[in-house]
Amino acid sequence: MAILKRGLAGEPVRRLQAKLGVPVDGEFGPNTEAALKKWQTDKGLSADGIAGPDTFMSMGLYELICSSRARAAIPSRRCKPSSASAPTASSARAPRRPCASIKKRTA
Repeated sequence: MAILKRGLAGEPVRRLQAKLGVPVDGEFGPNTEAALKKWQTDKGLSADGIAGPDTFMSMGLYELICSSRARAAIPSRRCKPSSASAPTASSARAPRRPCASIKKRTA
């Protein structure tokens, strides 16, 4: 499952910032965190300043949800599993792939 929190950077953060109406710079900093906490409070979600599946679903950011369970509930089906992450007969559970567009911000 993908989450966005303070210290991360990249295109997913840009999408989140655009939805929140804050300046879009791709850096999840204190302004993004404060805006997210306010948005979560207004929507009745846990205001922890971390964007996870519940926040993404509420915002309509379905493409940022990477878990197979969450994908099943997504009407748009934009986040498709790859063959590398599909379970095989020899393993009960396939390894999870990280979302490629999420990266740790460097100083």
